[in-house]
Amino acid sequence: MSRREDAAVHADYFLGYDVRVDRWVRFGAHSNAQYYGMVGTRADNVWSWSYVLPGPAARAVWTKQSDTEYTVDGPSYSANGKRVTEHHSCRKVA
Repeated sequence: MSRREDAAVHADYFLGYDVRVDRWVRFGAHSNAQYYGMVGTRADNVWSWSYVLPGPAARAVWTKQSDTEYTVDGPSYSANGKRVTEHHSCRKVA
């Protein structure tokens, strides 16, 4: 959950295709020290990702809304005794 006083988080991701495993791979690091490694598949405008770092338990689905915007649903996890699913909107700025 983001609060107004939280600093903006910036991230860099690298995306590629690994023919050895016939999957897309994605590695990223955030300015708040979070990092992720994922493998995924693509069907039309939907990317389905499975986390391999920091742990293999979660999934996220990216859906292309336009040439400059994606929505992200997931991952889901427990927080304070409740099940939480993240929902994000990502926009290309440059």
